[in-house]
Amino acid sequence: MHFHHLMPIRIHRPLSVLLMPFAGLLFLAAPAFPATGVLAQGLTPQLIIKGVYAAYVKGDGKSPAYTPAVTSRLTRHLLEADFLIDGQDFQVARVAVRQVSLAGDKAVVDARFTNFGKQIHVRFDFRRIGDRWLVAEVRHLHDKARFSLRRMLSLRPL
Repeated sequence: MHFHHLMPIRIHRPLSVLLMPFAGLLFLAAPAFPATGVLAQGLTPQLIIKGVYAAYVKGDGKSPAYTPAVTSRLTRHLLEADFLIDGQDFQVARVAVRQVSLAGDKAVVDARFTNFGKQIHVRFDFRRIGDRWLVAEVRHLHDKARFSLRRMLSLRPL
């Protein structure tokens, strides 16, 4: 998913800084994060995230499938930046994806990469619903603000 069309100039600021003024506001927006997606069907959480960032490296960002609770809130938010890469534009490189844990219907996957040379560390919490792994939380571990998708969407922590 490209967000470079939102602003004609490149601004490289952390997502937490960009979203801070809008933290309490909900906006109506077209659904950009479908509850279903080709990346979620029959794949492990680690393979899903590898596929997401492989697309970014090729210049075509993709979004993983999210849990219904996250999806319903995302469709009502107008995002100023892409929280998967912590910015509006991207030049993703040096991607490393690691499964941190997998137990029952829960999994945690870390993605580390650079975006315009900045070190980014994103943690994904997955939940298995039926036979599909869906993202339930996205957190930034590389900055002091510690962005949390669930907190931004006013969802209770996992």
